Amino acid sequence: YEPLPAETSTEVKMLIHEMLQKDPTQRPTIFEIANKQCIRDKINKFVAENDCKESVESYFNVDLSKKDIGKAKESISSPSTQPIEKP
Repeated sequence: YEPLPAETSTEVKMLIHEMLQKDPTQRPTIFEIANKQCIRDKINKFVAENDCKESVESYFNVDLSKKDIGKAKESISSPSTQPIEKP
């Protein structure tokens, strides 16, 4: 694939590299992807902006605290610290 823009974070570059592995068994699962800090930040921000905490909690089998949801509204750098697990 073509090089990513210079401003792309190392974490995102690594994630994309992992997701584009030719061997599907070497690719991360949706739950592993969701636990990446850069993705968790976006999940928390989305939950805060769309008032969909219950839907996300039930899908990922996780308890997002109101404290973390509130922080997500202020800044995407304050995600929930509880890992997302398979239901």
